[in-house]
Amino acid sequence: MSFVKDWRYLIDFSYRDSLVSHLELARLTQMRQRRIALLVDLLRNIPDDVVCSFRDRLIEKGVHTKGGKYFDLLTHLARAVSDADKLSLIQKKRRLNVLDLGTGCGYFPLVCRHVGHSVSAIDKQQGKYGYAREKLSIDAVQWEITPQNPLPKFEQCFDLVTAFQPVFFLYRSGHYGEPWNSEEWEDFFSHLKGTICTNGKFYLGANNTSLANPSSLLAMRRHFRKKGGKRISDGWVFEKNSL
Repeated sequence: MSFVKDWRYLIDFSYRDSLVSHLELARLTQMRQRRIALLVDLLRNIPDDVVCSFRDRLIEKGVHTKGGKYFDLLTHLARAVSDADKLSLIQKKRRLNVLDLGTGCGYFPLVCRHVGHSVSAIDKQQGKYGYAREKLSIDAVQWEITPQNPLPKFEQCFDLVTAFQPVFFLYRSGHYGEPWNSEEWEDFFSHLKGTICTNGKFYLGANNTSLANPSSLLAMRRHFRKKGGKRISDGWVFEKNSL
């Protein structure tokens, strides 16, 4: 009965009462009880004034616009819960230090924090994301990721570094759509490795790769396989010792 009640809560929470939006929610949660229960708990813990402010921006700017879609709390939190579950963060055995690269609105750190992990985040800009992070009480270091200088200095190492919807690796010599070459990835990995704890991991999502130069993208994927990267969902996971 609790599963049905939780699902009803999510349907009622969404202002878009359509079959398409319901199917998208079902796809993201895969109708798994632990995902749905966590999503409901998260939404219930967000203050009503914050929920209203996100909904107002979503409606004002339009759900299909860049300025509006990021404020769709239900969809983005459902995706973040799904991502956390795929990386075994929901049923935690211990408290982990997590670093989220290009955190955007901060939905993934919000999920990690809610289930008891310690989370840090970085992002290139404040802009529309800064407003959302402020409302959700997510702190992020403003930082532009490059192969030679991928991260600011942190006092601790991280058990998991994530980049779910990254575009930083699709800029080469100022041109968008040209992925980093093998040498640039090696620079990035060598610097990143020093930030990851023993037995730690790095997850890299495959955001916008359909827009990348096909031959460069193929070379990048070959390099990832050579490094020992493993495909998971729509991205890659690298163990520290493979970086």
